[in-house]
Amino acid sequence: MWMLHRTLLFVLTLIAAGPVTAQGFRDDSAFESLWTPFEGTQPAHWRVVWHTDPRTAASVSWSTRDAGTVHRVHLRALPADERLTGPATDPTSYASVHDAAVSGPFTPSAGDGESDGPLGSYHHVRLTELVPGTRYAFLIESDGQFSPPLEFRTAPASGADLAFVYGGDSRTGWRDRCRVNLMIAELATRHPDLLCFVHGGDFVERGSASAQWLRWLSHHELTTTADGRVLPIVPARGNHDWGPGYAEVFDSPGRTGTESGGAWFRTDLGAGVCVLNLDTNVPALGDQLEWLESELPLARRDARWLLLNYHRPLFPAVKSPAAMAPYWAPLFERNDVDLVFESDGHCIKRTLPIRDGAVDPTGVTYVGEGGLGVPQRKPNPSHWYFADGAFTGRGHHVTLVTASAESLHVETHVLRESDHTLEGAMTLIERGAQWSYLAGSDPEADWASTDFDSSTWKVGPAGFGYGDGDDATVLDDMRHGYDRVYLRATFDVDPAALAGSALALSIDFDDGFVAHLNGVEVARSGVTSGNGPRAEGVVDHEAGTFETMALRGATTLLRPTGNVLAIEGHNISVSSNDFSLHPSLLVAPLDALDPLRQHFDVVDDHTLRVRAKQREGE
Repeated sequence: MWMLHRTLLFVLTLIAAGPVTAQGFRDDSAFESLWTPFEGTQPAHWRVVWHTDPRTAASVSWSTRDAGTVHRVHLRALPADERLTGPATDPTSYASVHDAAVSGPFTPSAGDGESDGPLGSYHHVRLTELVPGTRYAFLIESDGQFSPPLEFRTAPASGADLAFVYGGDSRTGWRDRCRVNLMIAELATRHPDLLCFVHGGDFVERGSASAQWLRWLSHHELTTTADGRVLPIVPARGNHDWGPGYAEVFDSPGRTGTESGGAWFRTDLGAGVCVLNLDTNVPALGDQLEWLESELPLARRDARWLLLNYHRPLFPAVKSPAAMAPYWAPLFERNDVDLVFESDGHCIKRTLPIRDGAVDPTGVTYVGEGGLGVPQRKPNPSHWYFADGAFTGRGHHVTLVTASAESLHVETHVLRESDHTLEGAMTLIERGAQWSYLAGSDPEADWASTDFDSSTWKVGPAGFGYGDGDDATVLDDMRHGYDRVYLRATFDVDPAALAGSALALSIDFDDGFVAHLNGVEVARSGVTSGNGPRAEGVVDHEAGTFETMALRGATTLLRPTGNVLAIEGHNISVSSNDFSLHPSLLVAPLDALDPLRQHFDVVDDHTLRVRAKQREGE
């Protein structure tokens, strides 16, 4: 019921008339009512973390704003058919109480503008001697304040099929990070046996900034299902996850005690599925490689399905291969690894099976590249390992993996971004419509207002840009000349006819933009602050997918005739090799714009057989 209450709160917030607020890929305000307020000793940011043996052990972790003194978890096993019910403040029905093994303050970073004052505290209860394949209800308590009733399931001992989700790169794109987390919760609802969430790293943009970890933790609450089910997380460290935050959030994964300070460990998910989680931040040679050389044969002996999870790709779709490639790839092939999860590229990929630098049906398949919120890049499909039968693409996504005795099924689920998800939408400004535009100079301060005269501007069809081969109005003098463009379009609409609806901007862009309606800013993405020549913090964002965002409260700015949508497009630099700006404007029913209603599709569906044994004639 706690999630239902939050859903209703969001709907009421959306319907109520309110001020127009700037939106963008770092704007998470539409989701704020869905996570626990971070205040006092109220338990927030709950998570279950798996390290080595999730069949019998787990860390239950959470955060509090104030340090507090008493932090514990109430635990009981749940029968398979029992629903999780009961008030959050009644711990008497729980069979055991477990005190936090570790508590401490999140480490502030002066370099990230964080003061020496407390940012909050983390708490870890380390559960052991759990029963494999068992549902556990738990209640978190800090100084008499309680979490909602929650539950997780331990990994099975053997024999059962299992499923989990994988994804990486949640470091930027707060709005889309929240949307993907809600998609994960929806997948967990559709698949009651979904076991855990394997993360490929780059959780945050700056791993030294505790405030960014705290925001990520608030967003992570959205992966919890409406009935309180928590997917345990199996983390790998990305290149942005430096600093103490990674250990403070995830209870020090890979507590190997090595001098290199790396985070690598083996996770046995049960039912013959083994995941080795590696750290691509440490030197290619050294402790981790020695561990991998000894652990891979043991894992191959024990596992029906042997999987690897790490951040930087050996067979990339966007960047250059990781330094580990010449050392790791032969090891993977020698030990018949079945599937490898890679992140960092910010796209979608699935390679053909690889062995000895060539396509081989007995080889290793590599999937992933990361889409848990980060803006997506264009993959390079020309690599030999992306020949016919492989897959490349882009979109915010997770991979659903289902393991059975004879097959490993991999599905990539991608959020829909285009406006075809908006059922009942009406178009006010079409894609490809004519716009007045100014390129190569900056306009007067009132350029976005309804009274501004743009009759001296040029006129052309959207989209505007260069370098992609898909622009209707090509700005061939933009590269090395200027890094921003201004657009204006007018439209008429009857405001009274928009009851129960909201405006929505559908836009494909590279790299950032700021949108104004009748002179008032209503949306921004990829531009941290400022406007026009004073814009700062333009962030790399690849075009290729229309993204739709609700302009909350914008209908109050409308008038029957002469409305002006004005958009400034910003490139990350004057030397960038491409730029795109292609906006359109819609009116859609409020329920179609509800961010709790995530629409997603399967874009890649692939099955691996027990191919590791084929070389032995089985």
